[in-house]
Amino acid sequence: MYKVRFTYQATTDTDINLCVGDTISNVEDVGNGWSMGHNRSTGKTGTFPTSFIVRKLSFKDKVKRMSMAKKMTDELVLMSKNKSESTETLVPQNKAKIPDNILQKRLSHVPGHSNIIGVRLPKLVPKPVKSFGKNIVNSSRGDHRIVKGIFGIFGAFITCGILFVLLRYSYEYSLQNSCYITIGFSLPICAALAMSTHMRCIFLLMVPNLFTGKGRTVFMSIIFALLLAGPVVNIVYNAEQASQSMACTQELIYNQTSILRGQLEEPIRIIERRIYEGLVKLKNIANSIKNAIAPVTDAVEAFVNGLNAAKNALENAAKECSNGINTAQSKCEKGINNAKSECEKALKSVDPTRDIINFGKDVANTGESIGNSLGRLFGKKRKRRRAITEQEKNAIELAKQLMGQESPLQRYGIYLKSKNAETITNKTRLHKKHLLKRSKRGVLHKICVVLDIDAVCKVVQVANVLVCKPIKFISTVIEGANTAVKSVLNDVISFFYFDFDGDISTIGNINSSKTAAQIISQVKADIQSRTKWILTVSGIVSNVLVITLLLLFLKSIFYLKKFLSKDRYDNIYISKAFKTYDQQCKEQEKPSVLPLKRKECRNYADTRSPWLSSKEIDHAKTGITKIGIHILIATVIIFFDYVLYFVLMLIDRYGNLNINIGGTSSLSVSVEGSGFISAFLRAFLSTIKLDSDFGVEFNLTTCIPTPSKPDDNNIYKFSFLYFFAFVFLIMQAYGLRLRRKIVTFFYPERDIERIKYLHEKIRHQRKSLLNWLTQHVISRNKQFHMENRITFRGWMEYRCPIFAKYFCPCLPKYKTCISCENKEDGRIRFHQCDECQSNYCEECFGDMKYICLVCNAKSNMSKR
Repeated sequence: MYKVRFTYQATTDTDINLCVGDTISNVEDVGNGWSMGHNRSTGKTGTFPTSFIVRKLSFKDKVKRMSMAKKMTDELVLMSKNKSESTETLVPQNKAKIPDNILQKRLSHVPGHSNIIGVRLPKLVPKPVKSFGKNIVNSSRGDHRIVKGIFGIFGAFITCGILFVLLRYSYEYSLQNSCYITIGFSLPICAALAMSTHMRCIFLLMVPNLFTGKGRTVFMSIIFALLLAGPVVNIVYNAEQASQSMACTQELIYNQTSILRGQLEEPIRIIERRIYEGLVKLKNIANSIKNAIAPVTDAVEAFVNGLNAAKNALENAAKECSNGINTAQSKCEKGINNAKSECEKALKSVDPTRDIINFGKDVANTGESIGNSLGRLFGKKRKRRRAITEQEKNAIELAKQLMGQESPLQRYGIYLKSKNAETITNKTRLHKKHLLKRSKRGVLHKICVVLDIDAVCKVVQVANVLVCKPIKFISTVIEGANTAVKSVLNDVISFFYFDFDGDISTIGNINSSKTAAQIISQVKADIQSRTKWILTVSGIVSNVLVITLLLLFLKSIFYLKKFLSKDRYDNIYISKAFKTYDQQCKEQEKPSVLPLKRKECRNYADTRSPWLSSKEIDHAKTGITKIGIHILIATVIIFFDYVLYFVLMLIDRYGNLNINIGGTSSLSVSVEGSGFISAFLRAFLSTIKLDSDFGVEFNLTTCIPTPSKPDDNNIYKFSFLYFFAFVFLIMQAYGLRLRRKIVTFFYPERDIERIKYLHEKIRHQRKSLLNWLTQHVISRNKQFHMENRITFRGWMEYRCPIFAKYFCPCLPKYKTCISCENKEDGRIRFHQCDECQSNYCEECFGDMKYICLVCNAKSNMSKR
């Protein structure tokens, strides 16, 4: 929908009148600044100047174009002041020629205008009908809806087929999921392409968007997915082969070592069995010796028991003898003690001189009684007289000797005589009297001392020595003989008796820090942990790559939206229509911008030129860096895949190792001699005999890895893909040009508005550039003169101009534009000011309107 900006009066039958505020629909550009549409206010259809109408903007579009509001307001105010003059300049001088058949067809869709068609038709001359396809292409957006919808459905089927191929063979979705996704998108895609012109434009924009950064990202993601599905998977497989080879080697060593241990243990076990058999034989011999010694042992034990009985009898007799002698001695001592006590009692009342003789008789009687007592003790009561034995005679002789010895009375008399003979000391007489009294009392007391004859009773001990002790000695001798016999018997038994308790065992263990299963599991876990992010990214990429297609779709929507709403968006192309518009401006004596300046060519691109502009080349450089990094990563992955494969192949080629370990072991013992000890050792050692073999084989051939060879076609495949990536990069500029062409095909009226905006923008930049160049050239001129003074040539020209005039021509001198700083190289034409000696290149001098901005001189410029 469009609104009329200015009033227009129709000049021909095909034109329509326009009033400010009218609404125009079905507008289509017919060329040369003229358009055709339907005026809803008057209900008429015809042609009118395109510049008299403006597109009706929604609230959102108005917000987006607020930056242009001030400029549009100034134009409206200026045009309102001089309305007639403005409208005349806005009407194009050359009106486009509309073919009669197209005009008739377009006007036939407008009701109520058959009169205009009837007036015009007689004047029309029919021409050959153009081809059907060209009519469809050249028709407006509202024409041929059914035919365009059919083509849209056909394009939707093609799009769904491409989507299915990408999902199934590029993104590696399952056949079922690919069908479900394609069927799910087919209905909305068909409906959108059949009913909406915007959707047809958006889907067509996805094709050139493949050449942009987003499309290149999709293509690079496909290459990355192929890398993960090819070389990376092969690297993981070969790494697992290496881990399995290592685990197999460890398991082989463990198993063969176990076998070798068993073979080495077998001789030891044979020796164990032989020793055990010898020990059994020795045990049998020990039992035989024990059985042979048993009767001797029993006889000796019976003899020893008899000796023990005799010893016990003698010990009892000696004990009884000793008890009897001790009883007689005690009675003797008791009788003497009683006599002594009676003596002392009698002496207290009797004068000692009278009764001394009686006392002696009593003592003699006492001695006789003692002798009788001894005779009764040792003698036997006999009924008849018997002859005196030799022993009795000896006892009587002993008694006589005892009786013949000095008696106690005699000893006492001798004692008194010795006392009277002592020298009387010089003591007082009183002392002598007392001493005489004490001596009288002491004499009586000393009379009873003769009864201290306890030693007489000790004669009884003679019988103990002569009778009791020999008996006890005999028992002691018997006990010693018994002990000696027992000791000798035990020595004999211990010499011949032996026994054993053997416990023979052989334990061998083989300890391994890790089993083969543990090694394989740990290596797999490590490989999985290191490749987890790769596999994760691969899974995410393979499952989310469809989103990249959605991003392309969204990018197409955003591009169309910005293209229709912003005149400055992606408006850097100098198209054929722009050149036509600039030519019209020249014909109408309006400012023209073509040809572009050299600096302006860096910011704009000519759509008709096969060469890339500077701006397009800058975009390509960024893409080259990204592709280069991607190629480097892919090269490292493929190179590592080949290196790992060749390392495993070298192991396979030179790793055929077979180790054989074998040997024999023998043992034989022979005992010479015919004695007991030789027979004994022969019985034991003859069983120890050994003759065994051992052998084991370490065949590492079974553990050699079988690597998977990298696909040689990967090099050609990825080279081809990256070549296409570079082609896409180069075609990016042409794809962007095609993208703009597609939008302008669907929306030609926006192309005219954008061309006008770009034309005005370049003119405005040039006006601003002139002011900027003035300041820049003056500043550069000062800098140029200061730098020249630093050089030798400049110093000579400044200090000695006359000498420099003849000397300095020998030195090289290059001209430099003080505006763009380009140096003279023979291809650039320079202008030099005669007054300030400033140099300008041809282009900068033209931008300055051929005026030296340093000294404002125009006529004194010379071309050099």
